[in-house]
Amino acid sequence: KLGEKVVVIDDLITTGASKLEVIAPLTQEGLKVSDIVVFIDRDQGGKEQLEEKGYHFYSVLRLTEMISTLETAKILTKTKAKEVMDFLATHRV
Repeated sequence: KLGEKVVVIDDLITTGASKLEVIAPLTQEGLKVSDIVVFIDRDQGGKEQLEEKGYHFYSVLRLTEMISTLETAKILTKTKAKEVMDFLATHRV
């Protein structure tokens, strides 16, 4: 219905571009999107991109937190954890 509120839910966010692609036709049809929820935030700038556009963003998990937890549990070596964290830091939008 025109003016109805919609929450966009997805599994993962990297840059936020795919969320904006989903939102565009919804708003063209008169729906109001203000909240976006994802399971995993890859911490590569998507959250910031969406918040800059005025959306409220929520994630269940952040990839950087997952990497830290895996390192603490000794499931991931310090070397591999650093490699992944460096990749995430250098591949932000």
